[in-house]
Amino acid sequence: YQRRVRDRITSQHSMSFKYPTARRSDTEEDFHGVKVADPYDWLAEESDERAVWIDGQAKLFEEHMKTSSDVQTKVLDKLEALQNHARFSTPFRRGKALYYWANSGLQNQSVLYRAAVDGDNADKLEPGTSTVVLDPNVLAEDGTISIRTM
Repeated sequence: YQRRVRDRITSQHSMSFKYPTARRSDTEEDFHGVKVADPYDWLAEESDERAVWIDGQAKLFEEHMKTSSDVQTKVLDKLEALQNHARFSTPFRRGKALYYWANSGLQNQSVLYRAAVDGDNADKLEPGTSTVVLDPNVLAEDGTISIRTM
């Protein structure tokens, strides 16, 4: 039964892929006396060989995505669903204010917010009390300008 299912799946997806060759080294790591093979250790370091391999993987993926709009739609929908959730940084204090970065989900860049605080609530953010300090998303139409450090 399993063979029939596998054969049916294989026949439906009869595309053949020409994967870039991934060299296997004979590297072994020793973890507290336990030998562990690490045949792809060369991928961990920047090198021309690694760059060629990554380019080959990217080209293969791009070619596959071009051949099937159904696959492309599914992949893009899944990626969007995984990214579409609110994210917040840890607030940080400057004077009598707390600042934090927030992203509603699908924004290209996180937005810097300021919340005035003092007294007993000095470390507490109340909903609706924050104002936008800097929104990098409005600095470029395509949303590619980001703020790296402050």
